[in-house]
Amino acid sequence: MSAAQYVILSTLSQKGHVDAAAWFCKDMSYDSGAMTRVIDRLEAKGLIKRQPSVNDGRSVRLEMTEAARFALPTLRACALGVINQFLCDFCAEETKRSSAYWHECRKMRGSRAEAVRQIMLP
Repeated sequence: MSAAQYVILSTLSQKGHVDAAAWFCKDMSYDSGAMTRVIDRLEAKGLIKRQPSVNDGRSVRLEMTEAARFALPTLRACALGVINQFLCDFCAEETKRSSAYWHECRKMRGSRAEAVRQIMLP
């Protein structure tokens, strides 16, 4: 599983669904063609399903499958293992600073993404 695929599943587990793949494109800074391929792969693995959007006939609602919900704890453990491998040579203080830095980046990214969405709304 790629990092992009994991981020999509993790996000869907938190949000429940996304009404359009375009949301992921904006949030992850992916172009629509690349995002379509990532979603196609997840769908082929049986981890997400596309449903016609109730609000907009032109878009597709993305949802996790039961298989994805079952696999997610294992995927999270694997992701945590990868992160821990990167941090294994850090001392406790460096790990703490690094963690604080990434939390701050996530907050700024969320603020930036929300600001962009606000600007794009009519």
